[in-house]
Amino acid sequence: MVPELGQFMSDQFLLDNSLRKDAGLMENNIVKLWLEETAPQFDPCPIRPDNLKATLNHLKSQVTSRSFNTGMVVTELDPDATTRQSKTYLTEDIEYEKNVNKMIFNLIRCGKLADAIKFCQSINQHWKAATLRGGEPASDLLIDEGSTEFIAGNQNYVLWRATCFALSQCPSLDEYERATYAALCGDLNGIEPVCKTWEDFMWANFTCMIHRKGQHYVLEQSQKLLAYDEISLSLPTYSSSEDQVLEKLEKHSSKTVKTTSHDIFHQIQTHLITNTLGELFQSLQNTWKGLTVEKLDEPNRHAIRFVAHFILLLRHLEMEPEQEIGDSLLQIYIDLLQVEKKWDLIALFYEDMSVENQLTGYSSFLQGVKSDRHRYYFIGKEARLNMLDITINTVKQLFVQNHIFDGQINNVSDVELTALTAPVPDADKKNIETLEWLVYNTSELKYLVEYINTLTRHFLVIGHINSIKALLERYSIMVFDIDIQSTMDLFDEKSQYQSLLNCIDLYNQWALLKTNCPSEEFKSEYDNWAQEMIKLTDTATESIFDLLQCPVFGCQTTERFEDIRFQHIRAIYVPKLVIWIHTMYFETRKINPQNLKKSLDLATLVSAAVEDGEELACSFKRAGSLEYFLGLMQKSAMELLYLSDTSFIN
Repeated sequence: MVPELGQFMSDQFLLDNSLRKDAGLMENNIVKLWLEETAPQFDPCPIRPDNLKATLNHLKSQVTSRSFNTGMVVTELDPDATTRQSKTYLTEDIEYEKNVNKMIFNLIRCGKLADAIKFCQSINQHWKAATLRGGEPASDLLIDEGSTEFIAGNQNYVLWRATCFALSQCPSLDEYERATYAALCGDLNGIEPVCKTWEDFMWANFTCMIHRKGQHYVLEQSQKLLAYDEISLSLPTYSSSEDQVLEKLEKHSSKTVKTTSHDIFHQIQTHLITNTLGELFQSLQNTWKGLTVEKLDEPNRHAIRFVAHFILLLRHLEMEPEQEIGDSLLQIYIDLLQVEKKWDLIALFYEDMSVENQLTGYSSFLQGVKSDRHRYYFIGKEARLNMLDITINTVKQLFVQNHIFDGQINNVSDVELTALTAPVPDADKKNIETLEWLVYNTSELKYLVEYINTLTRHFLVIGHINSIKALLERYSIMVFDIDIQSTMDLFDEKSQYQSLLNCIDLYNQWALLKTNCPSEEFKSEYDNWAQEMIKLTDTATESIFDLLQCPVFGCQTTERFEDIRFQHIRAIYVPKLVIWIHTMYFETRKINPQNLKKSLDLATLVSAAVEDGEELACSFKRAGSLEYFLGLMQKSAMELLYLSDTSFIN
């Protein structure tokens, strides 16, 4: 039977092939390479080409004095002398040899086998360089790739590993020299005595794990000219899985290793290696959610920062276990950013969260922003957040907190209107400033008008006329570019509120003019005043009559304006508006006698039935002012009756 071609491939080819085919082995190798690349710095051993100089000088002195009583010091300097003679070097050379062995191991621990070989050559210990070079498996490019360039590496790699295993157990060797041979062959028992940290033990275990899997591929898939199965080769065994290694470190006899294995960064590495990140994130969420971010110590803050960036990396690689938990951990980091006042970064982390969490989360952040609102709006826009929905939600939530949407009041008769010129309360100023969030999206300013109307209604219910004036003046320019046709209802409502302010202003002008009435003795001045008074009365009353025909304040209301809030608004303002008309008519009856009759005609206006809507009398009833109005009608009627009697007598 003709054997398969793969049975004659080189050791290096088989090992490389195993990395390509075995995903688990490849991951193990990635972990090992990472542990090597992140290995800590170490103090290098000085290079001494005459590294056994002290012992050599000692032997020379013995020859010169013809005294050969060397005691426990070797009489020969070949590499095997100490083993063969069961003797040693002088103390100075022994210490240097220890440093040499430690240096070689540290280089291998860092994955720098080639540097370890060069170091051995630089101190003239070429036998060690040759021994280390045996760790390069054979590669035969003629068989492996069809090339005739060269044959490299150790063709007896498996036999060499068996030799290294034997040396790793030799008690006469220094512990770092034994550890070096153990690392080259995969003998965990020989490496562990020099391991100090969690990373060292991890590297030792994964090195042995890779050797065990590589050994399987070489021995099971290769038929060499040297029949290894006919030679009793003693090779190291290793049976632990990744999970078992990590579990073992968590229960390690070394307190340092056991403690550091529970460190957050080692936990992340552990779960990444075992592909159980979902469990880790769930555990971190449960741990951190109950903590107060402001009181977190620096290690925890650093861990949260790392986890947040790690989650973003996993999302970009499409490897995140569960988005909801990831979003929760990102939110914890965002809370930390707020505490540390790194506000410019917040939108960047919301960018990778779900749309729902973007909306609620960034909106929640914006609710606390008091200045530079435009800055955080455009930062969010650059982060590709839906800033229209977010800013609308921001305004909405702030209005909810400030009870802007509450429509109930205890007694409408208790509401007193502020003066137009009175200072605006701080609370009202904050609510007016809240609407700034809606001015930056110039293509959707209709939402600005909608929330201007919402806030105006609130001010109307509490009687803050001065705040309405400040609100409408502040955002009057903002709404010039709106497509009125598409927002007719919103714009009509806003216009009615502006008309109310105009009516109030006109009535205030009328009242001021009334108080400045000159004496009738100054006929010219009095006549001018009377003409101006008649004109202003007509203008003011006409404006109020027009307003009383509008849906918000009048009888011709629509379904949109029939809820409890609008009923309260009409109960507060309709009686006042009608009473103001009566006042202006009644008080000008002498300079314009027709106005007395007009004041009495208000009874018809108030009581008239309306086809679509409700009569104005309903607003008087809600305000409890119908009786007062009837008293005014009686007053007008009596005055009219008095004038009629006087005219009859005359």
